[in-house]
Amino acid sequence: MVDLHSHILPGLDDGPEDAGESLSMVLAELNDGVQTIVLTPHFRTDIADPDSFLRHRRKAYELLCGDLPALGVKLLTGAEAAFSPALLEMEIGLFCIEGTNNILIELPPDHYPPLTRKVFYELRTRGITPVIAHVERYPYFLRDPGQLALLIRGGAYAQINAGSLLCGGHTARTALHMLKSNLAHAVATDTHSMKDRPPMLGRAMKLVSGKLGKDTAEYLEDNAERIVSGKALSVPDPG
Repeated sequence: MVDLHSHILPGLDDGPEDAGESLSMVLAELNDGVQTIVLTPHFRTDIADPDSFLRHRRKAYELLCGDLPALGVKLLTGAEAAFSPALLEMEIGLFCIEGTNNILIELPPDHYPPLTRKVFYELRTRGITPVIAHVERYPYFLRDPGQLALLIRGGAYAQINAGSLLCGGHTARTALHMLKSNLAHAVATDTHSMKDRPPMLGRAMKLVSGKLGKDTAEYLEDNAERIVSGKALSVPDPG
């Protein structure tokens, strides 16, 4: 399996503070059946300049790899870029999932930016595909799924958090409904630590298989593989 969204790099954002905890998270991913992990630390254009972010990401990556035994896990660099029109002014490919033109983008939690469709369109004209992080967490998409559907029809992909599927209650039902309605195309951990948000992708995919069927789980896993391989997805019309 592939984990598209993780905060495993040490000392970089609100993920683990040191390489020892990072290694524990990698081992947990492996034990859960994950073979490829995309390292996506938070990046905000209003807090860090691109060069500084990339320099610190490289140092954190080297620190983690220095403590990582030959476990057979594949680590890819990326970023969880906070939505901003300023993204269009950067060399955006440096923030994409390594080896691809796909970029993980986090939207604001409390309001839907009016320029979202325009910025996403501009990214698509440059050959960049936005992958919207944890779509089940944005209240405006829950109130108006049509807004999300328009972004998907415009070429964006969407990701659900494994923890949202496993927490039960309304959140889990919402996440499952979004997957069933083709409003999300992959599941990832968004793991931050072993304590607060541990990686549980294998458990989440078993739940999806039980609730929505094995074919759906395999479709989602294949989508994640295709995203990290830079291959286009076959996306059904959402709704």
